[in-house]
Amino acid sequence: FALLGYSLWILICALFSSDPYSLVSFSNKSVKRQTQSDFTFATMNVVMGQEVLGKFNNCSFVYDRLKKIAAQILKQEDSLLSNMEVVDKITKSESVISSFPKMDFICLQEVTDRFFALALISMLRKHYSYFIFDIGVNSLKTNLYLANSGLMIASKYPIVKVKFKPFSKKK
Repeated sequence: FALLGYSLWILICALFSSDPYSLVSFSNKSVKRQTQSDFTFATMNVVMGQEVLGKFNNCSFVYDRLKKIAAQILKQEDSLLSNMEVVDKITKSESVISSFPKMDFICLQEVTDRFFALALISMLRKHYSYFIFDIGVNSLKTNLYLANSGLMIASKYPIVKVKFKPFSKKK
């Protein structure tokens, strides 16, 4: 059955074009945005893919972790983290934090499953209004029609333009 499903997926990807990403927004146009000169960015590797990948990385059940990750993100402190001035002096243990400062944009890595991406979006949508997920070009050349890039972005601000350029093999 797996081979039949994979063959059907290749046929669908080859016959129908699709965008290289999915965009979800929960914007409220009546709300006025304040102008801001400083923005905060964070990146997180969350390993939200097929359950077998999580077990291989010694992670608990994905949906249980998903709830904890969303709760931790939503418990942001109102302070800003400013560590770019001392980036050369930060140790590895200081670069990993579990109590998050105020974040305007979050770049999530290893979100390869659409179901878990949508579940996370559902949990974060009151705090972040704009999401890009399922980023990748399905082709034989880039990913053998298998998985997307695993990248996902959550933003408090409208996303004006998106461009995805997959890595290519060195020639």
